Amino acid sequence: MRFVVPFKGLARAKSRWPLQTFEREALVLDLLARNLEVVISVVGSTSVYLASPDPGLDVGCQRLITSGRGLNQDLEEARERLLLESDGPMAVLLPDLPSLAPADVEALVKASRDHGVVVCPDEREIGTNALGLSPPKGLDFGFEGSSFMRYLTASRKAGLEAHVLRKPGLACDCDDGQALLRFGLISAL
Repeated sequence: MRFVVPFKGLARAKSRWPLQTFEREALVLDLLARNLEVVISVVGSTSVYLASPDPGLDVGCQRLITSGRGLNQDLEEARERLLLESDGPMAVLLPDLPSLAPADVEALVKASRDHGVVVCPDEREIGTNALGLSPPKGLDFGFEGSSFMRYLTASRKAGLEAHVLRKPGLACDCDDGQALLRFGLISAL
């Protein structure tokens, strides 16, 4: 299974975090590196792709330089390039998961063997933090906002069985300052 980790680039990543630019960039890169390391430990570096418009990142995995037109458009560009190589299963994993563990990635890989669509919601079951697709062209990307229900509805309309995978490491993300505090990534706002 190939994993695509989208990254907006340093200038645009996590701009809502209440940190100075240099602190935010350092923390964003640390989280990205941690998440990539976890995924690579499970599937290997040749099966992990960073999709980003930022060409200057050295991340220890495959690179897909995207246009930077937005998360879903960049993921579509990445998918189209991967489809040129193979139509094997793929997963998308958002890069802001502070408690991601190898067991979470293994669970996503395993669930993707048995289900055409695997949706990993955030802890409030509003957004989506990871998505498994087998085959990879089954659904349009619709991350951001209330994507969890949108993916379930789109799967049903496409005649695909969607499996919901709830794992703490895949559910807990860092979208705001409160999450940074909760996960001990900062000591105060």
